[in-house]
Amino acid sequence: MLKPGLAIQISCFTREFGAFTREFCTFTREIGAFTREFRTFTREFRAFTSEFDRYLEWKFLYNICETIAPIDYDRMLKDLITPLIPA
Repeated sequence: MLKPGLAIQISCFTREFGAFTREFCTFTREIGAFTREFRTFTREFRAFTSEFDRYLEWKFLYNICETIAPIDYDRMLKDLITPLIPA
């Protein structure tokens, strides 16, 4: 037979352990939610960096082309529009 004091101690321990278990479950759920959010963030950041790399590649190629043969946009526009204007 259990002593009365020991039964109370076991009951308190059980109650405290139950509270700890609930807190730990809440903590693990929050960690899971954070992990999902972080995974989404990294996926979006990876897409952004991929787009930015593509932009830098085009910018680099544009600068090379501009250095080799500067683009005269006024002449290009004139050459494009002139044939469309009736004589």
